[in-house]
Amino acid sequence: MRLKKIALILSSLLLAIGIFSCVEEPTVEAPARPFAVIRIGNFSANVANLVVTIDGTTPVAELSDLAYQEVTPFFDVIAGQRLITIVDKATNDTIYNKKINFSSYNEVSCFFTGEYSTVDTLNNFNYATFAEGLTYYDNSPVQGKAYISFLYLITQALNPLTDQPRIDVYDGTAGKDSLIIEDFNKDEGFNDVRFTDAAVGGRKFVFKKLLTTDVVASDSVQIQAGKRYLFVLTGNAINPGIMHLENDPLPVRGK
Repeated sequence: MRLKKIALILSSLLLAIGIFSCVEEPTVEAPARPFAVIRIGNFSANVANLVVTIDGTTPVAELSDLAYQEVTPFFDVIAGQRLITIVDKATNDTIYNKKINFSSYNEVSCFFTGEYSTVDTLNNFNYATFAEGLTYYDNSPVQGKAYISFLYLITQALNPLTDQPRIDVYDGTAGKDSLIIEDFNKDEGFNDVRFTDAAVGGRKFVFKKLLTTDVVASDSVQIQAGKRYLFVLTGNAINPGIMHLENDPLPVRGK
């Protein structure tokens, strides 16, 4: 009788173990990793084509051959310190190999500028970041208007050594000549200016040297409602230029 009880208990235990082993354990999803949304541009004054990797990978095809004044589409990266390695495609020399921090849930333009030199004291190849907004916030312009920004990336010329000019920006639309930005320069805190409710339609912007009023560059564009425009003053002090980027606001995304 006692043996029967023991056998019954053992059978019950084995049955319980069997049932427990058949129960599917709940799947716990890994927490989402914080991300940033970035785009990368080549505004170097003397490196025509860049080969860019991020932590040893090529997230978008454009990074394998980024031409002068070319900018990639926006793409996701893991937020935090990312190792950016840049090779001059023409020489196969590594000209940049440093970490850049991209903050969580930020939309950022990262533009490489300056002139590369193998002489450290002459090398001013570097990067500038331009904060485009936050991924969880609607960065659209005022309804019926456009969002226009200006970014100063003119770098010092190395040969001959020439400092960056200070620039006044004029609205030259339809024969107007009205000053809209005074003393635009490379200094931290005044190398970008933004207008969140800019008028739409045909616009012309003229960039003049502050002291001589010589025209450095000009750009005409048809401004459309709801769009974002970034006008980039680029090149070096001897050969400056202007180009603009146009894009729709990025979609709002959760954290």
